[in-house]
Amino acid sequence: MTVNKVIYKLKKSGHKVSIDSANYEELLRGGKCGADYLLSISEKNYDILDSVDSIPVLIPSQPGDLKSLERIIKKTQSMNRDFLADPILDPIHYGFVDSIVRYKKLRSMFPDIKILMGIGNLTELTDCDSVGVNTVLMGLVSELSVSAVLVVQVSNHCKNSIKETDQALSLIHISEPTRQAEISYAVFCLK
Repeated sequence: MTVNKVIYKLKKSGHKVSIDSANYEELLRGGKCGADYLLSISEKNYDILDSVDSIPVLIPSQPGDLKSLERIIKKTQSMNRDFLADPILDPIHYGFVDSIVRYKKLRSMFPDIKILMGIGNLTELTDCDSVGVNTVLMGLVSELSVSAVLVVQVSNHCKNSIKETDQALSLIHISEPTRQAEISYAVFCLK
């Protein structure tokens, strides 16, 4: 089945469709076929947005490059285009703490933008998907007012990530009932 047919069938069934690729042509083709979201758009492939209506998930041009993310956010804002920004959560021992700092800096620089946090670098790459770890992650999501969470559920060792993330989000709401965290928690699931 072609990409066009898959996207058409998913959208006809009421699903939102996202294309996650580092391949320029795949992102362009998915956007032209009607994908709702394109992951991941940087300064390197930004011109794709001239040809599609998809909502881009903006990322740095190089890992950890918050300046490039800032530039692309300002450019997208000047176009009055909807977007999500993702400074990328890095795995433990590969910049994890620095990546949390980037999320904090991004929120301080842009208090009103939509931010996406992909948690797969912890739940999948470090094999630590548990309700406890997901609760800490959802605590970060809540405190940083992250708008969407990318939950990866591909490997056998993280086959409960969506359920655990949902449980963790419930725990966050229960533990702080006076603070109504506005996490319009969108799950992009790869199965």
